[in-house]
Amino acid sequence: MQASAPAADRSGAPATWMILTLLALGMLWLMQGSLAVYVQQQYHRPSPLGGLTHAPGWNAGATLWKSLEGAHAAVRDGTGATSDALRGWLNAHIVLTPRYWAKQRQEQARIAREKREAERQYRLALARDAALAEQIRVRNYLTLAAPGKVLFAGDSLMQGVAPPFQRSLRVDHGIDSVNLSRQSTGLAYPSAFDWPQTIEDALAADASIRLLVVMLGPNDPWDMPDPEHPGGRYLKFETPQWEAVYRGRVARILDAAKAHDVSVLWIGAPGMKREQLDAQMAWLMPVIRDEVTRHGAVFVDTRPLLSIPDQPWSDAIPIDGVMTKMRSGDGIHFTPAGQNYIARHVQAMLTIK
Repeated sequence: MQASAPAADRSGAPATWMILTLLALGMLWLMQGSLAVYVQQQYHRPSPLGGLTHAPGWNAGATLWKSLEGAHAAVRDGTGATSDALRGWLNAHIVLTPRYWAKQRQEQARIAREKREAERQYRLALARDAALAEQIRVRNYLTLAAPGKVLFAGDSLMQGVAPPFQRSLRVDHGIDSVNLSRQSTGLAYPSAFDWPQTIEDALAADASIRLLVVMLGPNDPWDMPDPEHPGGRYLKFETPQWEAVYRGRVARILDAAKAHDVSVLWIGAPGMKREQLDAQMAWLMPVIRDEVTRHGAVFVDTRPLLSIPDQPWSDAIPIDGVMTKMRSGDGIHFTPAGQNYIARHVQAMLTIK
């Protein structure tokens, strides 16, 4: 029994090789097309089986293989469609229930809130950084030291603010100043008083002037002569043409100061008791502020300094818990307390060495 086992094994070997050979030939017969493509792409020559294309029954293998591939694709596509349909049904009836969508909406709303809050915090951080940078710039820009002088220019409001400002500069810091303020003047009628020319002349005459403080505007909200047509038409207040001419006169003052390396601090007009004048100043001050800041100078908005929230007009504000009258009876000018208050506030913006 033990001697016959190897003989049985050897007798089965030819059959195995025959089966493997038939399988190989069958695969060549079926996959002749794929083999031809492989040989062409890999070795850049015709398939060695190309000569069999005229043999009876040879091409039937390729045809049968294509049919099998088509059947496989159909089964695959059908299975995929069935799977998609089943998945859709499961999502609609079991997984993606109204409760699921409600949670999804809540999660999306939470993510949106967090994103908005992160963006808000980012904008706040940028604003804080910008505000800090502006504070540092203003401090450096408004630096003053003796023997540097201050030039005051403005209307009757400046006539009230300049004297206490000048006294403090002289007594506390030994800084001299020049006060050219003049009542009933502005920028709308240079034929009556030409502020740009006056300031240019003053800066050219005294090289020790290092700071220019200006307060103009309440005498300007009227129609003014068109400089392009002397003696002719007038430009209507609040029109683009009026604004362009007015901006040019503000810019002329700022350019003159820059040419002499003089810093500019422009004090805006406060709120006015008369409704029409107050509305006119509410339009004009942003125009001046925009031109001033565009030139790198500093604009001080006094409207919030001398008003009470939610009140259109108040001639008194609380100072250290005591209501203090800041405005005179005409609803335009300052009381002595108001003059000192504005002077102290503006002076606090300076860096005096």
